Amino acid sequence: MGKSQCHEMIVADLDKPLPSLNGEFDMIVYGDILEHLRNPLEVFKGFNRYLRPNGKVIVSVPNFAHLWVRLNLLLGRFDYADRGILDRTHLRFFTLRSFRDFLGEAGLEVEEIVATPVPLLLVVPERRHGGWLYALHSLNAALAKSWKTMFGYQFVAVAHARATS
Repeated sequence: MGKSQCHEMIVADLDKPLPSLNGEFDMIVYGDILEHLRNPLEVFKGFNRYLRPNGKVIVSVPNFAHLWVRLNLLLGRFDYADRGILDRTHLRFFTLRSFRDFLGEAGLEVEEIVATPVPLLLVVPERRHGGWLYALHSLNAALAKSWKTMFGYQFVAVAHARATS
């Protein structure tokens, strides 16, 4: 990204009063942050008021209803980890339904929600990459696309402000 796309960067603790922003934005990206916030709806609404009339948001959250979490719950396990869906810094958890509800409560109309597969290529050490991993990743991606709620590792939504009457 060049200087023509990013003129200013603001670093802030979003659990404290939100910083003021200058101007309006065509797009706001919320990349895996909502699950870390005490009041994600307050932050979301606070920043979304800076969207241009035709502006959009891109939002990603982990899928708490992923098969791995379900299997662990069936086995009586709810173990936090250093990363992933059960990252120990997550304060909120989302399913596809609760994610849609959250976006609606924030006054947004969803254009599209896609599910991403488990990022196997990032999890498996590079020295172990090979044809088997690429095949498994392809299968994982196809499953996430066809059954979002069960196999989607995270949800990524594109939305815009709902028209007011």
